Amino acid sequence: MTLSLFFSHCLDRSFTVTLFILCIGLFVGLPAAEAAPVCIIDNDGANDTVGQADLTQFCRDLDGIETNGTYTISMHWDEPSQFSGGNSADACMVFDSDSDGNVNNALCASILRDGSVSSFNDPNAFVFKGDDKNSNYLPRYYSCKDTTVDNCAKDGNTEQDITLATFGSATLSSVCSIAVESSDPFPSGSDHPSDIVVTCTIDENAIPVDAVPWNMCSFNSSSFNSNASECVIENRPGNGDVAVTKTSSTTNYTPGTNVQYTINVSSNIATQATVNDIFPSSSSGNWSCSATGTSQCPGPASQTAVTKIYEIVDLGGGDSSSLTFTIDLNTTSLSDPTITNSVTAKSVLFVDSDYSNNESTSSHNKGSSPSPSMSLIKTASDPADNDSNGVDVGDVITYTY
Repeated sequence: MTLSLFFSHCLDRSFTVTLFILCIGLFVGLPAAEAAPVCIIDNDGANDTVGQADLTQFCRDLDGIETNGTYTISMHWDEPSQFSGGNSADACMVFDSDSDGNVNNALCASILRDGSVSSFNDPNAFVFKGDDKNSNYLPRYYSCKDTTVDNCAKDGNTEQDITLATFGSATLSSVCSIAVESSDPFPSGSDHPSDIVVTCTIDENAIPVDAVPWNMCSFNSSSFNSNASECVIENRPGNGDVAVTKTSSTTNYTPGTNVQYTINVSSNIATQATVNDIFPSSSSGNWSCSATGTSQCPGPASQTAVTKIYEIVDLGGGDSSSLTFTIDLNTTSLSDPTITNSVTAKSVLFVDSDYSNNESTSSHNKGSSPSPSMSLIKTASDPADNDSNGVDVGDVITYTY
């Protein structure tokens, strides 16, 4: 399966992911976002998977979860006319919060055709499947075992329990919606252009700050801890490896002075990747990017007075192609004994073959702040010393401070 990325440039910090339940398709209509959302589609073409497990695409906001406000994720299913009776379509957006490539949390939805609506093209033709199939139409947010890359907790052949996780102060019924939309990217597909789309606009406090929505998978009969039927990102290169290092020329910091970091990002094969560096709390800084080989910096390639780097970049692949980010961090508002700053870099096209080098950390210990000081120098002169023999009786001495 070949994966393609589509980018939309938006204006605020919302992030929208839409789930479609049929083939992996193309996402449209993203809410505005500060960073460019990434939409990943399945170029295997229309109706490549039989039945209600066929996905078209998912989209995610590169601005991440760590900023204030909300973000939105969306998932897409294909062929709404194929839904009938009480059969549900089931899929999850899976999250990795510890940069090891395995699933820590999953936002899952089961959807049903509403038999009271005659046309599958009606925007209200589908509803969420609740526990009793008639009410509680809620997606579910699960805590997973962090053992698998494509489902919420299956370890080998043993299905493990998955636990409903706390979802902030909001319920998913208030942040998720479902509708039939004209977003099918495959003109030759059944029911084109209709897809079923689940959209969740989520408060930043609802999901762990480090969680990254990085894949969407479909399952049979709401068994979200079983083997996935299909995932948007699959059949990816098994030898892809994105690596990042973060260094600094100093080990101490003095409040009120700048600390400089250098970040290097590379990949052994060409890919697009996210670079995420959240600066220490209450601090801000300037950063700039330079590229070698066929790698490309984000646009713009520098920013001032910001609190993070969260960008998508093009990595050319190979030792001669990389990116270097230089950060000047202002420490005026910092007073912690130690400041620790980490950067992560991940491909958005493949599951990394080595997650041990996707994060790098640099720490600085607090040094002594410079003590206020003042020096006073007193000089004397004798303007009337015409004979150059020093001070004589009657001369006027002038002192200067």
